[in-house]
Amino acid sequence: MAPYLLRSTTKIWLRTLSELHWSWGHWAFLLAFLCGVNHSHTIAFAHEVLARNPGELKDITGSAIRLVYALNGHIRAKRHDAKDLQALGAHLWLLATLLYCGDRSPLHPLLITSGGVKAVVTLHNTLVSQHIFASESFPALLAIIQITSDGVLGIMDALELGLLISIFKTGELYAPELPEFQSHDTFLNVVRRRHHEILQNISLYLIYPDVLRRFSKDMRRIIDGGLDEKLEDNRDPFWRCWEQCKEQVGVLELLKERMKDPIDLGSLVCSSFQCPLKEVTSCEVPKDFRCFQRCSGCLNAIYCSHACAKSHSRAYHRTVCGDHALALKAGKPCKSSRDRAFFLNWVTFYICEHGRSILEALAGFIPPPWEPSTAGNENEYIMLLQEVAHQRGVVVLDFCNLQNLGLRSLECLSVRHIDDVVRDPRLRSDPDFIKSLRDDHLWLDETKMQVLAFFPDTTEGGERVFPLSEVYKLPQLGDTDSEDDSLNSLEEDLEGDLPQ
Repeated sequence: MAPYLLRSTTKIWLRTLSELHWSWGHWAFLLAFLCGVNHSHTIAFAHEVLARNPGELKDITGSAIRLVYALNGHIRAKRHDAKDLQALGAHLWLLATLLYCGDRSPLHPLLITSGGVKAVVTLHNTLVSQHIFASESFPALLAIIQITSDGVLGIMDALELGLLISIFKTGELYAPELPEFQSHDTFLNVVRRRHHEILQNISLYLIYPDVLRRFSKDMRRIIDGGLDEKLEDNRDPFWRCWEQCKEQVGVLELLKERMKDPIDLGSLVCSSFQCPLKEVTSCEVPKDFRCFQRCSGCLNAIYCSHACAKSHSRAYHRTVCGDHALALKAGKPCKSSRDRAFFLNWVTFYICEHGRSILEALAGFIPPPWEPSTAGNENEYIMLLQEVAHQRGVVVLDFCNLQNLGLRSLECLSVRHIDDVVRDPRLRSDPDFIKSLRDDHLWLDETKMQVLAFFPDTTEGGERVFPLSEVYKLPQLGDTDSEDDSLNSLEEDLEGDLPQ
Protein backbone atom coordinates (compact mmCIF):
# COMPACT_ATOMS: atom_id res chain seq x y z
CA MET A 1 0.00 0.00 0.00
CA ALA A 2 2.98 2.29 0.50
CA PRO A 3 3.26 3.28 -3.17
CA TYR A 4 -0.08 5.07 -2.85
CA LEU A 5 1.78 7.83 -1.00
CA LEU A 6 4.30 10.34 -2.20
CA ARG A 7 7.75 9.06 -3.15
CA SER A 8 9.33 11.23 -0.48
CA THR A 9 7.35 9.49 2.30
CA THR A 10 7.52 5.97 0.93
CA LYS A 11 10.75 5.05 2.76
CA ILE A 12 9.34 6.33 6.04
CA TRP A 13 6.22 4.21 5.68
CA LEU A 14 8.21 1.13 4.70
CA ARG A 15 10.51 1.55 7.71
CA THR A 16 7.52 1.98 10.00
CA LEU A 17 5.90 -1.07 8.42
CA SER A 18 8.99 -3.19 9.10
CA GLU A 19 9.28 -1.94 12.69
CA LEU A 20 5.61 -2.51 13.55
CA HIS A 21 5.40 -5.79 11.63
CA TRP A 22 1.98 -4.84 10.33
CA SER A 23 0.41 -6.94 7.61
CA TRP A 24 -0.94 -5.49 4.36
CA GLY A 25 -4.39 -5.92 5.87
CA HIS A 26 -3.61 -3.58 8.78
CA TRP A 27 -2.32 -0.93 6.41
CA ALA A 28 -5.33 -1.35 4.17
CA PHE A 29 -7.59 -0.74 7.17
CA LEU A 30 -5.62 2.37 8.15
CA LEU A 31 -5.53 3.89 4.66
CA ALA A 32 -9.20 3.10 4.06
CA PHE A 33 -10.03 4.83 7.35
CA LEU A 34 -7.94 7.89 6.42
CA CYS A 35 -9.69 8.12 3.05
CA GLY A 36 -13.04 7.96 4.81
CA VAL A 37 -12.27 11.05 6.93
CA ASN A 38 -13.12 14.33 5.17
CA HIS A 39 -13.99 12.23 2.13
CA SER A 40 -14.11 14.78 -0.70
CA HIS A 41 -10.90 16.55 0.35
CA THR A 42 -9.06 13.25 0.82
CA ILE A 43 -10.19 11.97 -2.58
CA ALA A 44 -9.03 15.16 -4.30
CA PHE A 45 -5.67 14.96 -2.54
CA ALA A 46 -5.26 11.27 -3.44
CA HIS A 47 -6.00 11.99 -7.10
CA GLU A 48 -3.50 14.85 -7.09
CA VAL A 49 -0.80 12.62 -5.61
CA LEU A 50 -1.50 9.80 -8.07
CA ALA A 51 -1.48 12.12 -11.08
CA ARG A 52 1.78 13.73 -9.98
CA ASN A 53 3.74 10.53 -10.55
CA PRO A 54 2.45 8.83 -13.73
CA GLY A 55 5.35 6.39 -13.82
CA GLU A 56 4.65 5.17 -10.31
CA LEU A 57 0.92 5.13 -11.04
CA LYS A 58 1.43 2.39 -13.61
CA ASP A 59 3.38 0.33 -11.06
CA ILE A 60 0.67 0.93 -8.46
CA THR A 61 -2.00 -0.30 -10.84
CA GLY A 62 -0.01 -3.40 -11.71
CA SER A 63 0.60 -4.14 -8.02
CA ALA A 64 -3.09 -3.75 -7.20
CA ILE A 65 -4.09 -6.12 -10.02
CA ARG A 66 -1.49 -8.72 -9.01
CA LEU A 67 -2.69 -8.52 -5.42
CA VAL A 68 -6.29 -9.15 -6.49
CA TYR A 69 -5.21 -12.19 -8.52
CA ALA A 70 -3.10 -13.46 -5.60
CA LEU A 71 -6.02 -13.11 -3.21
CA ASN A 72 -8.27 -14.85 -5.70
CA GLY A 73 -5.88 -17.82 -5.83
CA HIS A 74 -5.68 -17.82 -2.02
CA ILE A 75 -9.47 -18.00 -1.73
CA ARG A 76 -9.82 -20.64 -4.47
CA ALA A 77 -7.35 -22.81 -2.57
CA LYS A 78 -9.47 -22.26 0.57
CA ARG A 79 -6.50 -21.03 2.57
CA HIS A 80 -8.31 -17.97 3.93
CA ASP A 81 -9.90 -17.14 7.26
CA ALA A 82 -12.21 -14.41 8.56
CA LYS A 83 -9.31 -11.97 9.10
CA ASP A 84 -8.17 -12.40 5.50
CA LEU A 85 -11.67 -11.58 4.24
CA GLN A 86 -11.87 -8.49 6.43
CA ALA A 87 -8.47 -7.32 5.19
CA LEU A 88 -9.60 -8.01 1.63
CA GLY A 89 -12.68 -5.87 2.24
CA ALA A 90 -10.53 -2.98 3.49
CA HIS A 91 -8.24 -3.26 0.47
CA LEU A 92 -11.19 -3.29 -1.94
CA TRP A 93 -12.84 -0.30 -0.26
CA LEU A 94 -9.55 1.59 -0.50
CA LEU A 95 -9.35 0.75 -4.20
CA ALA A 96 -12.98 1.80 -4.70
CA THR A 97 -12.25 5.09 -2.92
CA LEU A 98 -9.29 5.83 -5.20
CA LEU A 99 -11.46 5.02 -8.24
CA TYR A 100 -14.17 7.38 -7.07
CA CYS A 101 -15.34 10.00 -9.62
CA GLY A 102 -15.05 7.61 -12.57
CA ASP A 103 -12.46 8.30 -15.25
CA ARG A 104 -11.56 11.60 -13.57
CA SER A 105 -9.51 9.43 -11.24
CA PRO A 106 -6.03 8.89 -12.73
CA LEU A 107 -6.23 5.27 -11.57
CA HIS A 108 -9.50 4.55 -13.42
CA PRO A 109 -8.34 4.38 -17.07
CA LEU A 110 -5.15 2.51 -16.14
CA LEU A 111 -7.09 -0.12 -14.22
CA ILE A 112 -9.34 -0.71 -17.24
CA THR A 113 -6.62 -0.81 -19.89
CA SER A 114 -4.34 -3.00 -17.74
CA GLY A 115 -6.92 -5.74 -17.25
CA GLY A 116 -8.03 -4.63 -13.81
CA VAL A 117 -11.72 -5.22 -14.56
CA LYS A 118 -10.99 -8.82 -15.50
CA ALA A 119 -9.09 -9.32 -12.24
CA VAL A 120 -11.92 -7.90 -10.14
CA VAL A 121 -14.63 -9.88 -11.97
CA THR A 122 -12.55 -13.06 -11.63
CA LEU A 123 -12.44 -12.50 -7.86
CA HIS A 124 -16.18 -11.80 -7.87
CA ASN A 125 -16.86 -15.09 -9.67
CA THR A 126 -14.73 -16.96 -7.14
CA LEU A 127 -16.60 -15.48 -4.18
CA VAL A 128 -19.93 -16.34 -5.80
CA SER A 129 -18.90 -19.90 -6.68
CA GLN A 130 -17.85 -20.53 -3.07
CA HIS A 131 -20.79 -18.55 -1.61
CA ILE A 132 -18.45 -16.23 0.26
CA PHE A 133 -20.43 -13.09 0.99
CA ALA A 134 -19.14 -12.42 4.50
CA SER A 135 -17.46 -9.23 5.71
CA GLU A 136 -17.43 -6.18 3.45
CA SER A 137 -15.50 -7.86 0.64
CA PHE A 138 -18.50 -8.62 -1.54
CA PRO A 139 -20.20 -5.16 -1.40
CA ALA A 140 -16.80 -3.49 -1.92
CA LEU A 141 -16.13 -5.68 -4.93
CA LEU A 142 -19.50 -4.76 -6.43
CA ALA A 143 -18.75 -1.07 -5.82
CA ILE A 144 -15.54 -1.37 -7.89
CA ILE A 145 -17.36 -3.21 -10.67
CA GLN A 146 -20.03 -0.53 -10.73
CA ILE A 147 -17.45 2.25 -10.99
CA THR A 148 -15.54 0.53 -13.81
CA SER A 149 -18.69 -0.43 -15.75
CA ASP A 150 -19.31 3.13 -16.93
CA GLY A 151 -17.75 2.64 -20.36
CA VAL A 152 -17.58 0.30 -23.32
CA LEU A 153 -14.18 -1.24 -22.48
CA GLY A 154 -15.00 -1.91 -18.83
CA ILE A 155 -18.36 -3.47 -19.67
CA MET A 156 -16.89 -5.62 -22.42
CA ASP A 157 -14.21 -7.01 -20.08
CA ALA A 158 -16.77 -7.67 -17.36
CA LEU A 159 -19.19 -9.45 -19.70
CA GLU A 160 -16.37 -11.46 -21.26
CA LEU A 161 -15.50 -12.89 -17.83
CA GLY A 162 -19.16 -13.82 -17.19
CA LEU A 163 -20.18 -11.07 -14.74
CA LEU A 164 -23.83 -11.14 -15.80
CA ILE A 165 -24.07 -14.92 -15.43
CA SER A 166 -22.29 -14.73 -12.08
CA ILE A 167 -24.80 -12.17 -10.81
CA PHE A 168 -27.65 -14.53 -11.60
CA LYS A 169 -25.76 -17.37 -9.89
CA THR A 170 -25.43 -15.40 -6.66
CA GLY A 171 -28.42 -17.25 -5.22
CA GLU A 172 -29.44 -16.95 -1.60
CA LEU A 173 -27.37 -14.49 0.39
CA TYR A 174 -26.89 -14.46 4.12
CA ALA A 175 -26.10 -11.53 6.37
CA PRO A 176 -22.48 -11.31 7.56
CA GLU A 177 -21.86 -10.89 11.26
CA LEU A 178 -21.17 -7.17 11.19
CA PRO A 179 -23.04 -4.36 12.98
CA GLU A 180 -24.03 -2.65 9.73
CA PHE A 181 -25.48 -5.92 8.37
CA GLN A 182 -27.47 -7.22 11.32
CA SER A 183 -30.43 -8.31 9.21
CA HIS A 184 -30.57 -10.41 6.07
CA ASP A 185 -32.83 -7.83 4.40
CA THR A 186 -30.33 -5.01 4.94
CA PHE A 187 -27.43 -6.93 3.42
CA LEU A 188 -29.58 -8.24 0.58
CA ASN A 189 -30.74 -4.71 -0.25
CA VAL A 190 -27.13 -3.48 -0.42
CA VAL A 191 -26.14 -6.26 -2.82
CA ARG A 192 -29.28 -6.05 -4.96
CA ARG A 193 -28.91 -2.28 -5.24
CA ARG A 194 -25.37 -2.73 -6.56
CA HIS A 195 -26.57 -5.40 -8.98
CA HIS A 196 -29.27 -3.06 -10.24
CA GLU A 197 -26.84 -0.18 -10.73
CA ILE A 198 -24.41 -2.44 -12.63
CA LEU A 199 -27.20 -3.71 -14.88
CA GLN A 200 -28.31 -0.11 -15.46
CA ASN A 201 -24.82 0.80 -16.68
CA ILE A 202 -24.76 -2.21 -19.00
CA SER A 203 -28.25 -1.44 -20.31
CA LEU A 204 -27.20 2.10 -21.16
CA TYR A 205 -24.52 0.75 -23.52
CA LEU A 206 -26.62 -1.87 -25.30
CA ILE A 207 -26.84 0.59 -28.18
CA TYR A 208 -23.18 -0.20 -28.95
CA PRO A 209 -23.03 -3.28 -31.24
CA ASP A 210 -20.02 -4.84 -29.47
CA VAL A 211 -21.70 -4.64 -26.06
CA LEU A 212 -24.97 -5.90 -27.56
CA ARG A 213 -23.25 -8.97 -29.03
CA ARG A 214 -21.62 -9.93 -25.73
CA PHE A 215 -24.75 -9.23 -23.67
CA SER A 216 -26.99 -11.24 -26.02
CA LYS A 217 -24.75 -14.28 -25.70
CA ASP A 218 -24.87 -14.20 -21.90
CA MET A 219 -28.59 -13.44 -21.89
CA ARG A 220 -29.34 -16.59 -23.90
CA ARG A 221 -27.23 -18.69 -21.51
CA ILE A 222 -29.08 -17.25 -18.51
CA ILE A 223 -32.52 -17.86 -20.03
CA ASP A 224 -31.69 -21.34 -21.36
CA GLY A 225 -30.26 -22.34 -18.00
CA GLY A 226 -33.29 -21.02 -16.11
CA LEU A 227 -31.09 -18.82 -13.93
CA ASP A 228 -33.41 -15.83 -14.15
CA GLU A 229 -36.44 -17.76 -12.87
CA LYS A 230 -34.97 -17.83 -9.35
CA LEU A 231 -34.80 -14.04 -9.20
CA GLU A 232 -38.21 -13.23 -10.69
CA ASP A 233 -39.83 -10.48 -8.65
CA ASN A 234 -41.79 -7.71 -10.36
CA ARG A 235 -41.28 -5.48 -7.32
CA ASP A 236 -37.49 -5.68 -7.64
CA PRO A 237 -35.91 -2.82 -9.69
CA PHE A 238 -33.21 -5.25 -10.84
CA TRP A 239 -35.79 -7.62 -12.29
CA ARG A 240 -37.68 -4.82 -14.02
CA CYS A 241 -34.43 -3.58 -15.56
CA TRP A 242 -33.63 -7.13 -16.70
CA GLU A 243 -37.02 -7.49 -18.38
CA GLN A 244 -36.50 -4.16 -20.13
CA CYS A 245 -33.08 -5.29 -21.37
CA LYS A 246 -34.55 -8.49 -22.82
CA GLU A 247 -37.21 -6.52 -24.66
CA GLN A 248 -34.69 -4.10 -26.16
CA VAL A 249 -32.19 -6.76 -27.19
CA GLY A 250 -34.69 -8.38 -29.56
CA VAL A 251 -35.12 -5.25 -31.70
CA LEU A 252 -31.46 -4.23 -31.48
CA GLU A 253 -30.34 -7.69 -32.59
CA LEU A 254 -32.65 -7.54 -35.62
CA LEU A 255 -31.24 -4.12 -36.49
CA LYS A 256 -27.66 -5.36 -36.08
CA GLU A 257 -28.27 -8.38 -38.33
CA ARG A 258 -29.65 -6.18 -41.10
CA MET A 259 -26.57 -3.98 -40.89
CA LYS A 260 -24.41 -6.90 -42.01
CA ASP A 261 -25.92 -6.58 -45.48
CA PRO A 262 -23.98 -3.86 -47.39
CA ILE A 263 -27.02 -3.14 -49.60
CA ASP A 264 -29.45 -2.94 -46.70
CA LEU A 265 -28.75 -0.95 -43.51
CA GLY A 266 -25.03 -1.70 -43.80
CA SER A 267 -24.65 0.92 -46.53
CA LEU A 268 -23.83 3.45 -43.80
CA VAL A 269 -21.14 1.38 -42.07
CA CYS A 270 -18.21 1.94 -44.46
CA SER A 271 -15.93 4.79 -43.33
CA SER A 272 -14.96 5.85 -46.85
CA PHE A 273 -16.53 9.11 -48.01
CA GLN A 274 -16.56 7.87 -51.61
CA CYS A 275 -17.99 4.43 -50.84
CA PRO A 276 -20.28 3.43 -53.74
CA LEU A 277 -22.75 1.93 -51.25
CA LYS A 278 -23.61 5.44 -50.04
CA GLU A 279 -25.01 6.34 -53.45
CA VAL A 280 -28.79 6.29 -53.56
CA THR A 281 -28.82 4.22 -56.77
CA SER A 282 -26.33 1.65 -55.45
CA CYS A 283 -27.69 -1.90 -55.62
CA GLU A 284 -24.58 -4.02 -56.16
CA VAL A 285 -22.28 -5.56 -53.58
CA PRO A 286 -18.57 -4.65 -54.06
CA LYS A 287 -16.69 -7.41 -55.88
CA ASP A 288 -14.22 -8.10 -53.07
CA PHE A 289 -16.80 -7.86 -50.24
CA ARG A 290 -16.85 -10.73 -47.75
CA CYS A 291 -17.57 -8.91 -44.52
CA PHE A 292 -16.86 -5.50 -43.04
CA GLN A 293 -13.22 -5.17 -41.95
CA ARG A 294 -11.82 -2.96 -39.17
CA CYS A 295 -8.61 -0.98 -39.25
CA SER A 296 -6.16 -3.10 -37.26
CA GLY A 297 -4.42 -0.03 -35.85
CA CYS A 298 -7.26 1.80 -34.11
CA LEU A 299 -10.31 -0.50 -34.56
CA ASN A 300 -12.24 2.65 -35.42
CA ALA A 301 -12.49 2.75 -39.21
CA ILE A 302 -14.50 0.03 -40.96
CA TYR A 303 -14.51 -0.71 -44.69
CA CYS A 304 -16.56 -2.80 -47.09
CA SER A 305 -13.75 -3.34 -49.61
CA HIS A 306 -10.01 -2.98 -50.11
CA ALA A 307 -10.62 -0.13 -52.57
CA CYS A 308 -12.54 1.88 -49.95
CA ALA A 309 -9.87 1.22 -47.33
CA LYS A 310 -7.11 2.36 -49.67
CA SER A 311 -8.85 5.55 -50.81
CA HIS A 312 -9.96 6.56 -47.31
CA SER A 313 -6.54 5.89 -45.79
CA ARG A 314 -4.83 8.09 -48.36
CA ALA A 315 -7.34 10.92 -48.04
CA TYR A 316 -8.01 11.04 -44.32
CA HIS A 317 -7.59 8.06 -42.01
CA ARG A 318 -3.81 7.83 -41.80
CA THR A 319 -3.75 11.32 -40.22
CA VAL A 320 -6.05 10.34 -37.34
CA CYS A 321 -5.36 6.61 -36.93
CA GLY A 322 -2.54 7.23 -34.45
CA ASP A 323 -4.69 9.54 -32.30
CA HIS A 324 -7.53 7.02 -32.26
CA ALA A 325 -5.13 4.24 -31.28
CA LEU A 326 -3.77 6.34 -28.40
CA ALA A 327 -7.31 7.12 -27.23
CA LEU A 328 -8.11 3.39 -27.23
CA LYS A 329 -4.93 2.68 -25.26
CA ALA A 330 -5.90 5.38 -22.75
CA GLY A 331 -9.26 3.70 -22.15
CA LYS A 332 -11.30 6.28 -24.06
CA PRO A 333 -12.08 4.68 -27.44
CA CYS A 334 -13.59 6.74 -30.25
CA LYS A 335 -16.90 5.83 -31.85
CA SER A 336 -16.43 3.60 -34.88
CA SER A 337 -18.25 4.22 -38.13
CA ARG A 338 -20.35 1.14 -37.36
CA ASP A 339 -21.37 2.64 -34.00
CA ARG A 340 -22.46 5.85 -35.73
CA ALA A 341 -24.35 3.94 -38.41
CA PHE A 342 -26.10 1.89 -35.73
CA PHE A 343 -27.07 5.06 -33.84
CA LEU A 344 -28.42 6.66 -36.99
CA ASN A 345 -30.42 3.60 -37.94
CA TRP A 346 -31.86 3.41 -34.44
CA VAL A 347 -33.00 7.03 -34.63
CA THR A 348 -34.72 6.25 -37.92
CA PHE A 349 -36.40 3.21 -36.39
CA TYR A 350 -37.60 5.30 -33.43
CA ILE A 351 -39.06 7.93 -35.76
CA CYS A 352 -40.83 5.26 -37.81
CA GLU A 353 -42.25 3.65 -34.68
CA HIS A 354 -43.40 6.88 -33.02
CA GLY A 355 -44.18 9.00 -36.08
CA ARG A 356 -47.66 10.01 -34.93
CA SER A 357 -46.46 10.97 -31.45
CA ILE A 358 -43.67 13.08 -32.96
CA LEU A 359 -46.14 14.92 -35.20
CA GLU A 360 -48.40 15.59 -32.22
CA ALA A 361 -45.45 16.89 -30.19
CA LEU A 362 -44.37 19.19 -33.03
CA ALA A 363 -47.93 20.44 -33.51
CA GLY A 364 -48.24 21.19 -29.80
CA PHE A 365 -44.95 23.07 -29.63
CA ILE A 366 -45.45 26.67 -28.50
CA PRO A 367 -42.41 28.86 -29.22
CA PRO A 368 -41.45 31.72 -26.90
CA PRO A 369 -42.11 35.32 -28.03
CA TRP A 370 -39.92 36.21 -30.97
CA GLU A 371 -37.50 39.11 -30.67
CA PRO A 372 -35.89 40.01 -34.03
CA SER A 373 -32.14 40.25 -33.80
CA THR A 374 -30.49 43.51 -34.80
CA ALA A 375 -27.96 41.61 -36.89
CA GLY A 376 -29.15 41.08 -40.43
CA ASN A 377 -31.88 43.72 -40.36
CA GLU A 378 -30.73 44.90 -43.77
CA ASN A 379 -31.60 41.53 -45.29
CA GLU A 380 -35.36 40.95 -45.23
CA TYR A 381 -35.00 37.38 -46.48
CA ILE A 382 -32.75 36.42 -43.58
CA MET A 383 -35.20 38.10 -41.21
CA LEU A 384 -38.02 36.04 -42.68
CA LEU A 385 -36.00 32.84 -42.32
CA GLN A 386 -35.25 33.67 -38.71
CA GLU A 387 -38.91 34.28 -37.96
CA VAL A 388 -39.98 31.02 -39.59
CA ALA A 389 -37.20 29.08 -37.91
CA HIS A 390 -38.21 30.53 -34.56
CA GLN A 391 -41.60 28.86 -34.85
CA ARG A 392 -40.11 25.40 -35.35
CA GLY A 393 -39.23 22.98 -32.61
CA VAL A 394 -36.28 20.60 -32.56
CA VAL A 395 -37.07 16.93 -31.97
CA VAL A 396 -34.75 15.81 -29.15
CA LEU A 397 -34.25 12.11 -28.41
CA ASP A 398 -32.36 11.40 -25.19
CA PHE A 399 -31.05 7.82 -25.08
CA CYS A 400 -28.52 8.32 -22.28
CA ASN A 401 -30.70 8.90 -19.24
CA LEU A 402 -29.97 6.37 -16.49
CA GLN A 403 -33.40 7.05 -15.00
CA ASN A 404 -35.11 6.10 -18.26
CA LEU A 405 -33.38 3.23 -20.02
CA GLY A 406 -36.24 2.32 -22.34
CA LEU A 407 -34.80 2.98 -25.79
CA ARG A 408 -38.27 2.68 -27.32
CA SER A 409 -40.00 4.73 -24.64
CA LEU A 410 -41.82 7.97 -25.45
CA GLU A 411 -40.08 9.46 -22.42
CA CYS A 412 -36.99 9.77 -24.62
CA LEU A 413 -38.90 12.21 -26.84
CA SER A 414 -39.21 15.95 -26.36
CA VAL A 415 -39.60 18.99 -28.61
CA ARG A 416 -37.50 21.99 -27.63
CA HIS A 417 -36.73 25.40 -28.99
CA ILE A 418 -33.39 25.76 -30.77
CA ASP A 419 -32.21 28.32 -28.20
CA ASP A 420 -32.88 25.84 -25.39
CA VAL A 421 -31.15 23.06 -27.32
CA VAL A 422 -27.89 24.93 -27.88
CA ARG A 423 -27.78 25.88 -24.20
CA ASP A 424 -27.72 22.22 -23.18
CA PRO A 425 -24.59 21.84 -20.98
CA ARG A 426 -23.75 18.55 -22.70
CA LEU A 427 -23.05 20.47 -25.93
CA ARG A 428 -20.94 23.17 -24.32
CA SER A 429 -17.62 21.62 -25.32
CA ASP A 430 -18.41 21.52 -29.06
CA PRO A 431 -19.07 25.03 -30.47
CA ASP A 432 -18.76 23.78 -34.06
CA PHE A 433 -21.58 21.32 -33.49
CA ILE A 434 -23.74 24.09 -32.01
CA LYS A 435 -23.09 26.27 -35.06
CA SER A 436 -24.07 23.46 -37.43
CA LEU A 437 -27.27 22.93 -35.42
CA ARG A 438 -28.26 26.57 -35.86
CA ASP A 439 -27.38 26.56 -39.57
CA ASP A 440 -29.43 23.43 -40.25
CA HIS A 441 -32.34 24.88 -38.29
CA LEU A 442 -32.27 28.16 -40.19
CA TRP A 443 -32.49 26.54 -43.63
CA LEU A 444 -34.95 23.80 -42.73
CA ASP A 445 -37.53 22.97 -45.41
CA GLU A 446 -41.19 23.00 -44.36
CA THR A 447 -41.51 19.28 -45.14
CA LYS A 448 -38.55 18.38 -42.92
CA MET A 449 -37.79 18.25 -39.21
CA GLN A 450 -34.52 18.58 -37.33
CA VAL A 451 -33.68 15.69 -34.99
CA LEU A 452 -31.02 15.81 -32.29
CA ALA A 453 -30.26 12.50 -30.55
CA PHE A 454 -28.10 12.06 -27.46
CA PHE A 455 -26.29 8.74 -27.13
CA PRO A 456 -23.93 7.68 -24.32
CA ASP A 457 -20.27 8.39 -24.94
CA THR A 458 -17.79 5.53 -24.78
CA THR A 459 -16.95 6.52 -21.18
CA GLU A 460 -19.15 8.01 -18.46
CA GLY A 461 -22.23 7.58 -20.63
CA GLY A 462 -24.55 8.92 -17.95
CA GLU A 463 -22.81 12.31 -18.08
CA ARG A 464 -20.93 12.47 -21.39
CA VAL A 465 -22.88 12.20 -24.60
CA PHE A 466 -22.36 11.67 -28.30
CA PRO A 467 -24.78 14.05 -30.07
CA LEU A 468 -26.09 13.12 -33.49
CA SER A 469 -28.00 15.66 -35.60
CA GLU A 470 -29.86 14.83 -38.81
CA VAL A 471 -32.66 16.23 -40.94
CA TYR A 472 -35.56 13.86 -41.63
CA LYS A 473 -38.76 14.01 -43.59
CA LEU A 474 -41.81 14.68 -41.48
CA PRO A 475 -43.59 11.41 -40.62
CA GLN A 476 -46.71 10.78 -42.69
CA LEU A 477 -50.10 10.61 -40.98
CA GLY A 478 -50.70 7.22 -42.55
CA ASP A 479 -47.66 5.72 -40.80
CA THR A 480 -48.48 3.02 -38.26
CA ASP A 481 -46.56 2.66 -35.05
CA SER A 482 -45.62 -0.98 -35.53
CA GLU A 483 -42.24 -2.66 -35.23
CA ASP A 484 -42.37 -4.49 -38.59
CA ASP A 485 -43.36 -1.40 -40.57
CA SER A 486 -40.69 0.61 -38.79
CA LEU A 487 -37.92 -1.83 -39.67
CA ASN A 488 -39.09 -2.17 -43.26
CA SER A 489 -38.99 1.57 -43.84
CA LEU A 490 -35.62 2.32 -42.24
CA GLU A 491 -33.81 2.97 -45.50
CA GLU A 492 -36.70 4.86 -47.11
CA ASP A 493 -36.99 7.54 -44.43
CA LEU A 494 -33.28 8.09 -43.91
CA GLU A 495 -32.56 11.63 -45.05
CA GLY A 496 -28.78 11.93 -44.82
CA ASP A 497 -25.68 9.81 -45.08
CA LEU A 498 -23.64 8.79 -42.10
CA PRO A 499 -22.19 11.93 -40.43
CA GLN A 500 -18.40 12.05 -40.66
